[in-house]
Amino acid sequence: MRPLEIWRVGRSSLPKPISELADSRPDSLDGAHSAVLKDAELLLRYTAENGLPVDPEARATIISARQEYDNKTLGADRITALYAAYTYLAITVQPVTVDTIRACRNLSIIALKRYRLWVLLLTTFVISLGVISFMSSAITRKIADDVTAANALAVKLGSQLGVLPNPQGILAVSASADAAHIPDNPSGATSPAKPAATGTADVQALPPGIRESDVITDLQQFAALIREIYNRALSLNSFVRMEYDPFFAERQKNPDTFWRIFQLPTRLDDFRQAASDKIFLFQRVRAFGNDVQFDASIIYGAIGAYLLPVLYAVLGAFAYGLRKFTSEIRSMTYHPSQANSARVVTAAICGAIVGLFSNFWQGISLPPLAIAFLVGYGVEVFFAFLDKLLETFGAQEPSPRSPRSPGPGGSTAGPGEARANLPASVLPANRP
Repeated sequence: MRPLEIWRVGRSSLPKPISELADSRPDSLDGAHSAVLKDAELLLRYTAENGLPVDPEARATIISARQEYDNKTLGADRITALYAAYTYLAITVQPVTVDTIRACRNLSIIALKRYRLWVLLLTTFVISLGVISFMSSAITRKIADDVTAANALAVKLGSQLGVLPNPQGILAVSASADAAHIPDNPSGATSPAKPAATGTADVQALPPGIRESDVITDLQQFAALIREIYNRALSLNSFVRMEYDPFFAERQKNPDTFWRIFQLPTRLDDFRQAASDKIFLFQRVRAFGNDVQFDASIIYGAIGAYLLPVLYAVLGAFAYGLRKFTSEIRSMTYHPSQANSARVVTAAICGAIVGLFSNFWQGISLPPLAIAFLVGYGVEVFFAFLDKLLETFGAQEPSPRSPRSPGPGGSTAGPGEARANLPASVLPANRP
């Protein structure tokens, strides 16, 4: 699937205002009474399914209203009693409402699919970035260790063998090497390949006290480290795609003879020349490896410092949303809201800036990404921290209050008070 298609699918799955929650209310009075009757029957069914006590007169009123409505004999007195019974049931089942019951039964699967899609995409992306970052970090450390060991061997070979001749073994292995990609020796002159020595006169003697077996062992270890550095640098470069392989052209032109560059000669007659050639090769490979290391540290360092905290915070917001969704489904209080999307955006903002406040997690021994996840899960805690921080600058604001919507006559009484203040003529008689 292309990135544009993934974006379209994800965008189409974002929470939107859901009009299916409310039945269409016609302007006609008969349509309004029909809608109220359906809502009252839905609440009555909910109380029966959950074993909630209901006033018998209210139940009888709703059943009689259905019969009279179907027979087209619904009168004004019955309509008045129906509205009273509907009000009574609405107060009885709070905080459950008609809209939440319909949402839990009809829209919960849609919401769960949306959560599943976004969580799956985000989790896959976060895991992929985490795996790539872990691999690049491990390869980077290994390249650094190999370069350190190879530097020590190069110094050791130079001190054991004395003054080394100019390198010439690279071009001698593959005569068709491209000069644009494999430069000549440092002196600027291209030396032709020398044939292998056939007599003992061409073999230069080792300095006194240096054993031939020790030099061969060091050269073998040095060549093995060069191969490891080059192979790991190629692997790391596949993650960043920013550095040009200096041996790419030669690998493509002469794949059969290319790897001989990284091997010791079959007949090792001149130790000084072999050491000089391998040190020159090591310098080329080391420069390539260091450049790839630098690129990887910049890219994945930026990802770990700025992108991953945001993603983990958003993942924490989804975790909170799923927990809240599960709780609301169990209590039949789920209602689709744009507040869920707002929380995700808020979590992304908090994840982006939480690293600026090091004192926020002072005393907590958790990794930064775990802190980002917790901030996304409980954005209110981070906002409380910011509000407290603002108080140190003297910026105090009154605590926000949730004003109650005024009822009939300007009353601001709560649901329980409103139920107690209902006139006896409105409610069914003999209700508990």
